[in-house]
Amino acid sequence: MPTRVVVIGIDGATRSGKSTLACLLGHLLPATVIRGDRFWVPRKPIVHSRRNPGDCFQNWEVPEAVDWESFHLAFLQAVKDLEHSPGTDIVYLVVESFLLFESAIFRQACQKKIVLAIPRAVCHDRRMSTTRVSPDYFDEVLWPSYLLHASKVKKLVDADPTSYLVLDGKDPIHSLIQLGYTWTTSQPLSPTQLSSIPASLLPAASVVHPSAELLPPGGESDLADYQERVRRAWETYQQDTGPAMPALPEPADGDGVRTTSVAAAPSAAAYRAGQR
Repeated sequence: MPTRVVVIGIDGATRSGKSTLACLLGHLLPATVIRGDRFWVPRKPIVHSRRNPGDCFQNWEVPEAVDWESFHLAFLQAVKDLEHSPGTDIVYLVVESFLLFESAIFRQACQKKIVLAIPRAVCHDRRMSTTRVSPDYFDEVLWPSYLLHASKVKKLVDADPTSYLVLDGKDPIHSLIQLGYTWTTSQPLSPTQLSSIPASLLPAASVVHPSAELLPPGGESDLADYQERVRRAWETYQQDTGPAMPALPEPADGDGVRTTSVAAAPSAAAYRAGQR
């Protein structure tokens, strides 16, 4: 009989903590981890600046920028390989990407779906202190594109709340990993497991204390109460649209994964690329 593969999907804005959470789950479960940053099309869609006419950007923030065919094939191959894992009844596979739930394949394949919510100011500060983009790119492309995606994901969560765990990316990392692990496995995360996490898997500013009280952040003793708080916060985060800009086009109805022809990119001097 094939080994049962439990697929965990993690979606969220850039710098919301997806990769960190995926790596920590990979260490604790343990699990195989597939990161969406591996899969890009060679040329991204081009967006013209609304603030500075004549400028344009490569848009990394839309489904058309992702090589979904390669992403899906890598995922299906990983599942096939894990189904033949010797000596175990269950194995875990974690897939993370900032547009993961745009894909109907991933929405259907992930038995556990985790969404990391984050406010604009935190997203901006984290992004600008790591892989920096231009302020215009963040204001005109990155954050508005994320809001369009988040509005679609929120509809999915509202329609099937028991299939999704929404976490606040501002919360301490030890709380996020505790909640993600417990919700995924239905088993509590012990202080011993928490203290086993190597520092190399943590963000530079994070410290995991083995003696940390293992309760949902905010003091809630019940996951349902925590979810209610986070989902209210997520609604507030989505209301912060940043500087006034003409709205980006609404995405097409249905699956966000689309194949479109992308115009040839202008010369390097003609745009400021938004590196992820």
